[in-house]
Amino acid sequence: MGSVATAVLDACTVINLIHIDNSEEFLIKKLNKYLKIFISDKVFTEIKTNIFKNDIERDRIENAVSCFINYKVSDSLFEEFGKDFLKKVRSISNYKKDNGEFFSTALSLYYSQVMPSKLFFYTDDFTAKEDFSSFFDLHQIGGIKDTADLLLLLYRLDEQFSKRELIRLLSSLHSEYAVGLSNLISKLRDYINTLSPKLRKDKEFNEKLRKLIDKLHKHSLEDLGDFKSFFERKRGNHHKQISCILNEYRIVFDLQTRNNNYLDKIQNLIKYLEEKELYKFIGE
Repeated sequence: MGSVATAVLDACTVINLIHIDNSEEFLIKKLNKYLKIFISDKVFTEIKTNIFKNDIERDRIENAVSCFINYKVSDSLFEEFGKDFLKKVRSISNYKKDNGEFFSTALSLYYSQVMPSKLFFYTDDFTAKEDFSSFFDLHQIGGIKDTADLLLLLYRLDEQFSKRELIRLLSSLHSEYAVGLSNLISKLRDYINTLSPKLRKDKEFNEKLRKLIDKLHKHSLEDLGDFKSFFERKRGNHHKQISCILNEYRIVFDLQTRNNNYLDKIQNLIKYLEEKELYKFIGE
């Protein structure tokens, strides 16, 4: 079986795949077998910046990252659609940020025009998913999916991909976010206990911080981005530490949009797989 779909991968999806795949590049081999993959230059830079959580598995992770180099696409490709291609995409999508999600969307638009197979953009950044979903729909580009969806697709396509392995990978994906959530709560609690006298007098700052901790503790993840934006707007030396903490745990702020709780989705998939079956076509 050749490539069955075209896939544009965002940084968070690649990072998650590498973190959960500790069995001799199991997932990388499946990706290469079934999908035609493209990763923008900008995304690859973000991957290298954010992939390392610690030095424990640095060698394995560096080797895994190198496996994705062949999928990297130079930004000069966009010139084939005209020098103002990116400018037009930015204008029509009304998106101001110069990040990997924007370049992935532009790449998706390009390859939806020139590739014969169905295209999916895989990202675990659900804010970006909301930002670009109407753009994808209007231009009939394809679907915006997440890493859990990608695991399901690979499982369904590959005869050697066992249900037990799928459940393990989904559980590891869930842990990537759950552990980050727990660690962020702990960091924020330590931070609030060491606030400077100036910040202790800032009632709005304290109220927002305590409400953020409470929401995280209750897994009430709606509008987390609003809290992050509030603290990012703060300037001055007194606010540097909170900005550093939130940036360290950016993965947590990708968890929730108003309509999609990723942790719940993954848990529900695991429960379904433990009780029922997904159809797998086994060829002759």
